Amino acid sequence: MKSLLVALLSLASVAAAAGPLEDSYFAARDSHIAKFSAIGAAGNLDEEDVEDHQRARDELTRLLRTIVGPVAIKGFRAPGRTNLDSLFKGDEGFGRLDGLLFASPDDKAHVVVTTDALLDRWLRAHKDWWGPNVANVPQDVDAALRSEAFYTQALMTDAAFFRYAELAVAKPTKARFAYAMLVARAQTLGPRTPDELIVSVARGGRVLVASAPANARIAPVSACAKLWRTAKERAAAAREAASIDDKRPAPSDRAEEEGDAAFRRCFAQHAKGRGYFAALTKRAQGLADRLASPAQR
Repeated sequence: MKSLLVALLSLASVAAAAGPLEDSYFAARDSHIAKFSAIGAAGNLDEEDVEDHQRARDELTRLLRTIVGPVAIKGFRAPGRTNLDSLFKGDEGFGRLDGLLFASPDDKAHVVVTTDALLDRWLRAHKDWWGPNVANVPQDVDAALRSEAFYTQALMTDAAFFRYAELAVAKPTKARFAYAMLVARAQTLGPRTPDELIVSVARGGRVLVASAPANARIAPVSACAKLWRTAKERAAAAREAASIDDKRPAPSDRAEEEGDAAFRRCFAQHAKGRGYFAALTKRAQGLADRLASPAQR
């Protein structure tokens, strides 16, 4: 009985997190998505539709500013605009995280600010976003903020996020959660030199996600290259020897995925001993502290 009561109270607290403002936002968003997706499916998109699409995004921006509240982050321009790039289902920019997007003056760094209620709704909608047998976004908030799938689906990108190393940042004062990693974005598997920081902070009913250039000279780790070469050889052999089951990844695909993951684990181990790693961690900590500044209350 006690466990049932705890569960009911937990459900009640989740339900209470969303209110009329969020309901109005999602009703407007979903109405726009239905409208523009129908236009896109019919193939009748014209200049007036493009302008109407921008007006719809402007409306969602106004609704989000009321929900998220005032935001002032040093180094990022206010007020933010909607993080939703497209309201056409199937578009590359469709399905991003509901929140406000803020950019640095040079537009190289960005912060998305959302609320616990908006994020909870988004996570549920993205539970099976990529379909079955694929690593989708975890439903636990903290696990989601540690996952590559979350950032690939949530942020402005035309490529997937690949984690090359975690950066040990301390939780800022009054923050519930903080996480940072060094990443590369790519459309295909294979070794790359990571060049971007991702920093996420949860504080005061909000979640803030920053992406910024690493601004460091990060040298390739030649000691890890053999892992990828071996994976490529295994993949080539698998393509010759095995037939492809349409319902499962080809053996060659799995070999390359495992090789890519092994390369990045190797990179993380070696990077910790390089001079740039401490500088990257310090930069990530600075971003985390700015995201959790008093202006974010």
